[in-house]
Parts: sequence; C-alpha cells; structure tokens
Amino acid sequence: MFAMPRPLEGVSVFPKVPRGTADYEEDDEVRVVAVFIVVANLLAGCRSDDPNPRTKQPMPQPSDAVSVPLEVLLTEPEATSAMIEELGPRAVVPLTRALYHEDPEVRIAAVDALAELGSKGRPGVELALEDEVPEVRCAGIEALLRMGLHPVERLRECLRDDEPSVRLAAVAALAQSGVSALPALREAICDSDAEVRLKTVVALEDFGPVAIPALEDALESDDRDVRMVALDALARMGPLAHRSIELAMQSRDRELAVRAATTLKRVRPRVL
Repeated sequence: MFAMPRPLEGVSVFPKVPRGTADYEEDDEVRVVAVFIVVANLLAGCRSDDPNPRTKQPMPQPSDAVSVPLEVLLTEPEATSAMIEELGPRAVVPLTRALYHEDPEVRIAAVDALAELGSKGRPGVELALEDEVPEVRCAGIEALLRMGLHPVERLRECLRDDEPSVRLAAVAALAQSGVSALPALREAICDSDAEVRLKTVVALEDFGPVAIPALEDALESDDRDVRMVALDALARMGPLAHRSIELAMQSRDRELAVRAATTLKRVRPRVL
C-alpha cells in the first residue's frame, strides 16, 4: 500500500503521470508511479519522500509530471483500487465528477468504482440511472446489485426506460429483489419488447407459487411465446398451480388449451 503523502502548496490538484505517454503505456513500473501520483494529486496536490515500493527509486516530483484527465485513473483498475484504498469516502467527489465526463466508458468505470464505496457511493450510482447512454444506465443497475441494494421503486421506474436493454437489466435486478418486486414484474409482462416479456416470465417462475397470479396474467398475454412459457412454469409448480392450468384449458387460444389439458393430465396424480 502506498504511504500517505503530505500536502504541498501550489501543486495542481489534477491527476498527473510521468512525461512520455509511450512509457506510461508500456512500462509497468511507470504505471505504479503514475498510480501514486494520481492518488497524491487527488488528495489536493502532494508528494511523498518514500521510494516507489516496487522499484525502490525516489518518487518523481510534480515538476517531472504532466497533467492528464481523470480517465487515466479510471481506465487503470490498479489505479482505481489504489485511489479507493487511499481515499475511501473522499474518492466520492472525483468519481462523481467523472460521471459527467464526455466518454461513456469513463462514466461506466466511475460507476463501478463508486459501487465499491458502499453507501457513500450510492447517490452517484443512482445518478447514473439518468445518464443519456443506455450502457451507463445498465451499469448503474448492475452496480446497485453488486452493492446488495434493491431499490424496488427506483428499479420499477427503469422498467419505463425507452431502451429495452435497460428494461432487461431492471427485470434481472428485480428478479433478485424479493417478493416486493412482484407488482413491478407483473407490469413488465406487458412490455412492448418480446425479450423483456419472456425474461419477466422466466424470472417469475423463480419466485415459486407466490408468483402464480402473475403467471395467470401471462396466460392472457397477446404474445404466444409468453403464454406457453407461463404454462410450462405453472406446470412445474405442483398442485397449487393445477387450478391455473385448468383455467388455461378454457382459453380461446386452442393451442394453449390443448397443451394445458395435456399438461394437467401429466402433472396431476391419478386417483385410484
């Protein structure tokens, strides 16, 4: 772990790396130096008299470095981990600032780093759910899951996103959010995107018998695939779902009705 440097007056607070981008890209030893300088400058401009822990050489001084954007830090996993380890909650400010960077990849990296900060990083992660780029919004949803957070109402809002990929990410997150997510998933059965509808029905099966009313809704879907997947899900739920299968036998969809009858005959125990 790098030693905590002490502040210097008149030193830029922007991240710095040693001169020569070619060296930075090719030399791992320079990468370690760069990491230290980035962390030091994020601490409001500082240096250390301690040697580089790997090369045992003196650390370069600020005069030996050139300013670079914050994305240099965020595209280096080693550098990001070092910053979080050194700064802890103080990393929230520069990482939140990075959420406004023009490069979506930088914003995604910032979201991932904020997720490592736990509750302190949550506001920034939720801010990413409003990003103009779908991939960043998806990264925000996935980050919430990694943090062990399940804000059902916030995820429910994501089901109204214009981008199907974001809605899919929201369905996946809600599927891991417990029974409180069932009303939101029930709404997603009627999504305009076929993949979202199917993923929703598959997710509902994992809830077990408590999801039977939602699966009954799926039996009324205009989407044939959704109806069939819902029927198969009910068939795997045992006797509690037999009544639902009986209802499917009365469907105006002849294919569904015939399949329901066959299914019920297979899963219902014979009475001796």
